[in-house]
Amino acid sequence: MKIRLSLFILFLLAVKSVAQKAPIKFGDVSIDELKMVRYDKDTLAAGLVIADYGESSMLYDQKNGFMVRFDRIRRIKIFKKDAYSFAEYDIPVYHRNGRFEKVSSLKAVTYNLEGGKIIETKMKTEGTFNEKINDNWNRVRFTLPNVREGSVIEIAYTILSEYIYNFHSWEFQSTIPTRWSEYRARIPNYFEYRKVMQGYVQPTITDLKQVSDMIQITSKETSEGSISQTTFDSDEFSFIRNDHRWVAQDVPAFKEEPRMNNTVDYISKIDFELIFQKLPGRSERSFVGTWENLNSDYLTNTYFGIALNNGGFLKGTTDDLIKDVTDLQERMVRIFNYVRGNVEWDGGYRMYMTEDLRKVINDKRGSSADMNLLMTAMLRNASIMADPVLISTRNHGFIRKQTPSSDQFNYVIVAVTIGDKIILLDATERTLPIQVLPERCFNGEGFVISEKNSRWIPIIPKFKSRTISSFDLSLNEEGEMSGTFSITRDGYDAQRMRESYKMKGEENYLNSLASSSQWELQKSKFENTKELNESVKENHEIKIPQHVQQSGDIMYMNPLITGKIEENPFKSETRTYPVDFGSPTEQIIMGTFVVPEGYAVEELPKPKIFMMPNAGAKYIYNLSQIGNKIQFTSQLSVNQSIFSTEQYTNLREFYNQIMSKQNEQIVIKKK
Repeated sequence: MKIRLSLFILFLLAVKSVAQKAPIKFGDVSIDELKMVRYDKDTLAAGLVIADYGESSMLYDQKNGFMVRFDRIRRIKIFKKDAYSFAEYDIPVYHRNGRFEKVSSLKAVTYNLEGGKIIETKMKTEGTFNEKINDNWNRVRFTLPNVREGSVIEIAYTILSEYIYNFHSWEFQSTIPTRWSEYRARIPNYFEYRKVMQGYVQPTITDLKQVSDMIQITSKETSEGSISQTTFDSDEFSFIRNDHRWVAQDVPAFKEEPRMNNTVDYISKIDFELIFQKLPGRSERSFVGTWENLNSDYLTNTYFGIALNNGGFLKGTTDDLIKDVTDLQERMVRIFNYVRGNVEWDGGYRMYMTEDLRKVINDKRGSSADMNLLMTAMLRNASIMADPVLISTRNHGFIRKQTPSSDQFNYVIVAVTIGDKIILLDATERTLPIQVLPERCFNGEGFVISEKNSRWIPIIPKFKSRTISSFDLSLNEEGEMSGTFSITRDGYDAQRMRESYKMKGEENYLNSLASSSQWELQKSKFENTKELNESVKENHEIKIPQHVQQSGDIMYMNPLITGKIEENPFKSETRTYPVDFGSPTEQIIMGTFVVPEGYAVEELPKPKIFMMPNAGAKYIYNLSQIGNKIQFTSQLSVNQSIFSTEQYTNLREFYNQIMSKQNEQIVIKKK
């Protein structure tokens, strides 16, 4: 009897064809590159990516199956100290269930020109460090030695990955200009990847060649009997290999623009998403999942759905918190306050629990997932409908809903349903009211993980950031003002104030206020620094000695003693990326000036209202005089969070008009 054991050992045979020559060879640094003092296409650039070359190819390993090999060489010229950060390098390494991608052949060299000769300084092996980023990513970190202005640095490495669905993406753009960026991908037609190009820089060369190749499958047969024999059979399969090549030349530096969400969504790059694989002798395997499948995966995950189902031990603690309370919203508030007050956020952005709910309670410290899944379990014990919501934070990038993938998320919040009302909660921040999510959460939509109703829900700001500054000041003949000044803050403005007040302490907070405004603070009082559901207030008795300009019998005074826009945040005439304010904002300044006896108002700026189309933003400026008093109001309202590039010209002009109006002076003359 013979037993045929098919090992399905595949070998990709080399094709006898002339490959396109690589644009860069490691170590082949020229004297001209070292003598270069500037880049003619961007003379102010601190550095230049001379060449960045990457290549991904698929091979087969007997133990692990198909794998992806990624090779990279990167050469950078350092013009100025501002580019020294490019000598600090990270290599991201993906891992899952304890199995890591492998980094090898790492080389890092600094080249300097000394006495007309090229001097090499190599990084030592012990100069590398491994650091954890999150649940699925680590990084290898290192710093190149002996870097100075004029240096050329070069890095080369290889990554071998068994995760064929994690095919390497490629960024054509950097924060310094790039002279040549090239990426190649050699993919057998057994695999189909969706290629997603993003950004405003398009490759100058896009090439695809289909090459005939061959796979050899070796199988092993062992016969039974008194003497066993082993024989090997080989089969050959022809296939087409798709050789892709993308080149971008003279790529401008990626420059962050004011009020920009993140660079992840806008930098020019190409991503790969595995759709299916069809291996010889096997049925097709699809990698295009569904959101329903992803929901099921989370529900059955030990550190997510299973952890929630094992939260019965929290019933006693929950019952103690909500005893004699029948109102579901009040129960929710008590549980929220318990979690936030008893567990400290460790700053970690996670989707899965670090350990288990018991450990979170005992350690009194945890990640966003630890805290919010704990809160979900307790809410359910209190008979409140609560489900975890997966989101991508603002710095993590937008979600592509057409590609169901867990990797698109990095954070968990909670959706509570009471009647027909959905309330979103996050227990991590101790300086925000219960129903106000941290600003980092506002990035489109979140995916609700639920046994009965998994779905997408919008994650949008529901509260304005508002600051109201009010004053009552008297002006004397020397041009000094004195009186009272108060500030009332709500929303994220209140959060920022509370955090600053707590971090600095009251004395240092007041010193910072006095030095930044050049005021003399004579007496101060703070209210509601810990009462999060109330507006936080500060009241000051102040003296302002240097705000008014005098020329003979005439005084010139700007009514904005605070909050004046000194420069337009949108300086550029054009805009490449959307403007993102995060959340709607409102800044109100109002008050009264008392003119000194013997003086009269000679000139008063006229009231004005500026408004953007569709009331996206509005500014009100108003001055009036009653007797010896001048009443003033300035109100800037930004009513939408995001402005498109098409709206940018209007937004820029809107701020120009505000600045022009805010520069107008009140003229007061001695009678």
